[in-house]
Amino acid sequence: MSRRVEAFIRCRTLGHSWDPIPVTQRPQFGVAYDLRCEHCLTYRRDIVSPHSGEVLRRWYQYPDGYRATRDLRMIRSEYRVQWLGALPKRMKADGTAAIPAPASVTNIAKARRNRRAAG
Repeated sequence: MSRRVEAFIRCRTLGHSWDPIPVTQRPQFGVAYDLRCEHCLTYRRDIVSPHSGEVLRRWYQYPDGYRATRDLRMIRSEYRVQWLGALPKRMKADGTAAIPAPASVTNIAKARRNRRAAG
C-alpha cells in the first residue's frame, strides 16, 4: 500500500490533523482561515464571524484519489480495519508492543490515582 493511500485511510479512520496555512484569498465577508491536513494534504477553508466566532461557511478541497466513489465508500470501522492492517507490527497494541502514553497523560493518571488513594 502506498504512503499516500495509507494517509487517506488514516484520515478517514482517525480524522484529519489540521495545520494553519497562510490565507491566499480574502473573503467577501467574515474572517477566513485556511488549514491543510499534515497527513493527506486535504485543504479546508473556514469563514468565521469576527463577532460571534460562528463558522459561516466551510469547504474542502481533497487531493486526487482521496474521495471514494459511492459504490466503494466504507463506514469508519471498515477503514479502521484497513488502517490497523497497514500499521507496522511494533505499533499495534495487540500484546506485541506497548505504545507509551505522552508524559502529560501519564502525569494526569498518576495524580488521579494519588487523589483516589488519599481520599
